[in-house]
Amino acid sequence: MAVSPAVSDKSSKATHVSDVSAYISTRLLHIMSFTNSFKAEDWKLLSGYYGPDPYDINWLMPLHEATLESDRVKLTPFIPSLHARGYADQVKAHPDLHRWFPFNLSTLDIILSAIETLIRRYPMCILFAVIDKARGDAFAGVIGLINTSPTNLVTEIAWAVVFPEFRRSYVTNNAVGLLLKYCLELPSSATPGRCGLGFRRVQWTAHTENQPSVAVAKRMGFKEECLMRWTWVLSEGAEGNGIPLRDGDPLSPRPGRHSVVFSFCADDWESGGKEHVQHMIDLITRYTNGAVQHQFMSATYKPCASIDALVCGTWISDSMGFDADLVQYTADAAKVCSANG
Repeated sequence: MAVSPAVSDKSSKATHVSDVSAYISTRLLHIMSFTNSFKAEDWKLLSGYYGPDPYDINWLMPLHEATLESDRVKLTPFIPSLHARGYADQVKAHPDLHRWFPFNLSTLDIILSAIETLIRRYPMCILFAVIDKARGDAFAGVIGLINTSPTNLVTEIAWAVVFPEFRRSYVTNNAVGLLLKYCLELPSSATPGRCGLGFRRVQWTAHTENQPSVAVAKRMGFKEECLMRWTWVLSEGAEGNGIPLRDGDPLSPRPGRHSVVFSFCADDWESGGKEHVQHMIDLITRYTNGAVQHQFMSATYKPCASIDALVCGTWISDSMGFDADLVQYTADAAKVCSANG
């Protein structure tokens, strides 16, 4: 049966309307298929806010306290009510303590706010107080872990400060070494009470001009990987990368920072790194009549049982807080160690 032109025209129009309606619905679906409910968090805290009581460190990993302690140094969670005022007193006495830090930590309130908003509220971060057991459990500095991912078995050592009176000693070697053991030792460690997190990678980054921090990383066995450019926006007036900002930069005139990236990985740990870190923890620095000598506590590390400062190379003073005056192995030192072995 033939279809009349009028019926055919109506059918064509209906199809066209249906197609247009479907097109509009599809477009509206795409337009309305997302939302953005982001709201900038209000980080304003009351002056003198020391965190919740009892203090919740809010850390997503097990805290193996025995692994975080050596014969001379202990790392314990930083508790603002116990440690913040002493920290602020050190900053007041030594204004350049955070010279290379990417953020301001100049007063007690700023320190309290930073620890709460940058550390405690993020489960992937933790800050430790460095306790010098050999000097009556003195508060010797701070050191932390950030950007921790149990999914990828990675973390980063950061916020490392050793107070000036504890430099030229064993403190930094112990603090960094204990964190490396905590992060890289397997949970099934054969040493009772010394189990770790079993991470595959521990990262360390430093301002390109912070040579003492670079020296500590190398001394402890980290491997230099790369230069990461423009990693931080610094406070106005801070020492940045020296590169002029482009016109219209949204955070001008605050300078930018490049970072040197180091890593200490599980394969490094299992191929001599574990032993190296333990030797650095055991290193003793002695001062006798103005001369510096380095000895190892471990009787098993005989090749370098006594190393004189003149053999070990150049001393480095660290304004950021690392006691980087400890031994730096040079080719001459290696030759002496080999000859003594």
